[in-house]
Amino acid sequence: MKIQCITLFIILSLTLPLLSQDTHYWTQQFGTRSSLMGGAVVAGSDDNSTVVYNPGALGFITNPSISVNANIYRNENIRIKNALGQEADFKTSNFGSIPSLIAGMVNLKNSDLKLGYGIMSPVNFSFKGTARLDGNFELVDDQVSPGEELFAGELNKYSQVSEFLGAVGFGYKISDQVSIGISNLFTLRTVNYNQLLLSHLILNDTVETVVQASIFQQVSYFHARYAARFGLSYQSSQWSLGMTLTTPSVGILGRGSLAGDLNVQNIMVEDGRVTGFASDRQDKLKTTFKAPFSIATGVEYRRNKSVFAFSAQYFAGIGLYDIIRAEPNTIFQPADIYGDLGGSEDFLRVREAAKPVFNVALAYEYLWKDDLHLNFSVRNDMSYYDSQIADLPSIKPDLTTWNIYHFTIGTTLFRERSSMSLGLVFSTGKTDSYRENNNLDNIDEENVHLGSTTITEAFYFSPGILLGYAFNFRKFQ
Repeated sequence: MKIQCITLFIILSLTLPLLSQDTHYWTQQFGTRSSLMGGAVVAGSDDNSTVVYNPGALGFITNPSISVNANIYRNENIRIKNALGQEADFKTSNFGSIPSLIAGMVNLKNSDLKLGYGIMSPVNFSFKGTARLDGNFELVDDQVSPGEELFAGELNKYSQVSEFLGAVGFGYKISDQVSIGISNLFTLRTVNYNQLLLSHLILNDTVETVVQASIFQQVSYFHARYAARFGLSYQSSQWSLGMTLTTPSVGILGRGSLAGDLNVQNIMVEDGRVTGFASDRQDKLKTTFKAPFSIATGVEYRRNKSVFAFSAQYFAGIGLYDIIRAEPNTIFQPADIYGDLGGSEDFLRVREAAKPVFNVALAYEYLWKDDLHLNFSVRNDMSYYDSQIADLPSIKPDLTTWNIYHFTIGTTLFRERSSMSLGLVFSTGKTDSYRENNNLDNIDEENVHLGSTTITEAFYFSPGILLGYAFNFRKFQ
């Protein structure tokens, strides 16, 4: 028989978002000056962040080895208003340290050829939130259960998403003003996600029938990928220009696991109340994560004690694909209640798609003294979330699906062979059109266990402190 209530419950519950700030490409910046400049250094930089931003400019670096250690101490705050309804918000506030860049250079015999390397963290995000709703509500027809029913519902989500990027790049100076280069970018992505949804109500009948449902989801995977970045850099006394092309990523290796568990008791359907469960877990599944083709350009202009910088990067879109998907398996018991829902392969899966994104960074640097520079920068950080996956029966990796804007101000103090940087970082974003699938503002027995899809408000707010240190070895001879 067809179980419409269970069908809706499973579909909407399994479409809860996988919480992560992984719908943005410019969340983190790398290096000391590069971070203070908001990444507006595609035209060139004087430290080893160049191995990431534009390997073509490596040919102009005059230090055989630079050790850069920049850390951002950030407090991230996210709020999804009325996530479960009745002012039951999702909130999270996390404080942590993000290693921005650890990098260096190798001295080669050919002074025009430079080798740089770096390790950084482009994505480092965690979310843990709980929303609860309880009380007496008019949920069931009075002929079945007169008066208000006692109801309790709770939704718990936890997600941790991180990426570590290792870069090895070569730059070659073909003239006093032009240099070219290539960087090999190796990225390891890890995701851990858990969700638990609980709902209970008691009927006002002769036996006080308990009606309840619970669903548990777990996603855990890693994926390693490779991309190449080609760079070109032009530098003169007043102007610097740069351009990079980054290839789409190529998967190297990935494995993961998916788990789902559903229990329903006395759920009302068209043929009466039913009880059943669904459960499955699959490990060592193949994973895929794609990064798009991108093109970036940058300009830097120097006049007296001022430096004006601009960078922009276009990221191509990516069509719908599966990050991870379970093997075919019927997970419902008793087996005849699942109707046309299918099996694990339809519901235990994580899909992704990306729309094209265009990001811009503007920066200003003032050389107050020879040994003291001041910086200010602003950049947008557009979300690549593609709404075509919103209605698909899958687990969706989308939380911060709105655009974020970053502001940075700071200073760098130079010494003979080292420099220290201190900056303030502020990031913010808001949307009035966030899609939440489990809102219980207008609950009745048909949706009390799953909620309804609603459009609500969501906010992102993150202040932070940047601390950076660079040590320069002797110059090339």
